[in-house]
Amino acid sequence: MTTERLTTVIYEMNHVGIQVEDLDASLGFYQGVLGGRTVWSTEIAAVELDIVYVEIAGGLVELLHFRAPRPGTTYGIDHVAFLSDDLDADFAGLVGAGYEALVEPRTAGSGVGRNAFVADAYGNRVEILQRDLELRDEPSPNELVEAIDHVCVRAGDLDRAREFYHERMGLEILREVQVPGSDVALTYLAVGNDVVELLHTDETAGKPFPHLALRVTNVEAAAERLGELGVSVRRLPRPGDDDLARAADLVDPDGVRIEILDRPSLLDGFRGQG
Repeated sequence: MTTERLTTVIYEMNHVGIQVEDLDASLGFYQGVLGGRTVWSTEIAAVELDIVYVEIAGGLVELLHFRAPRPGTTYGIDHVAFLSDDLDADFAGLVGAGYEALVEPRTAGSGVGRNAFVADAYGNRVEILQRDLELRDEPSPNELVEAIDHVCVRAGDLDRAREFYHERMGLEILREVQVPGSDVALTYLAVGNDVVELLHTDETAGKPFPHLALRVTNVEAAAERLGELGVSVRRLPRPGDDDLARAADLVDPDGVRIEILDRPSLLDGFRGQG
């Protein structure tokens, strides 16, 4: 008799996958501006796809670049990827729980490890990976960025989103926030040292992954440094919640909103309070 698996064996949010139009421009931004370094690169020759992993203060972004532009390609954040100890069981458990299978478990296109894709409760692309390739063991020094603070995921229904990421994927709820005077509700969840921010508003349209947030020592100093590098930075006023008040944003070459914050780590400040 088979028992349905209620929780996966996810142990790391490995990377944020970004579809890029101009690989050189994106590398110039994530390395030259944000201080990242390339830790692994490969290609899938059959589809003329370049894959570059850039480590930023211990976190990873995966740049995906098709050399021949594809009709209908949407540039920007494409997916979030999690590492699993048992890809087949985790995939079967999620699909058995009613989540849409996007790509069945297979050998990864890079030839390293295996992967699959599912849609979360709101249709956002989530990659499940099983591989031994270690790309985060030696974070490089970064003068601008302390850490990747979180990746933001749009949630049409917070209860259903929490069911997927907390009850099914096993992420720990750190904190829930209703921003005063607005329709914005946030839930922060963690796996290891990696954090997902679920964002719910009354506005249903918008990017599936609204932003990537980086933690810095001081927003004003970081904004000044970015300005010296020719990057336009916009202040973001935040009503009501002091923990979320000091922030600014900029955009990468493909329009990905990068948020910079100088609050304490969510892991240190809120773990165990959710």
